[in-house]
Amino acid sequence: MRRLHILLITNLECETEIAQHLLKAMGHDLDEVYDAIWAIEKISHKTFDAIIVAEFSVEEAELIVCDIRMQTQQNMYSIILNKEAQHKEHNDYADEVIPLTRPALRDALARKFSGV
Repeated sequence: MRRLHILLITNLECETEIAQHLLKAMGHDLDEVYDAIWAIEKISHKTFDAIIVAEFSVEEAELIVCDIRMQTQQNMYSIILNKEAQHKEHNDYADEVIPLTRPALRDALARKFSGV
């Protein structure tokens, strides 16, 4: 099963344009995604250098997250967005697991990180 993932990468030298092209290629509304990212940054007091939104299988996402963490030795916040609720123990590589549907991306992220 493929799930929508967002990888928020901090302290990584990466062009913002790359993230924008990735988002456009994957058919996401940039304004909605960046609204959510802005909300996360405001609440977490962190700045994210790269934003990757994609659909991966659990195994693919785990490999990607582990690989980036190993290569960069930098901070990475991985959010798994599932259409069905998943318990964190089944996604140990993820910092957060959020059940939602694709149209609810912005609202779910905003609620999650505002404590509502």
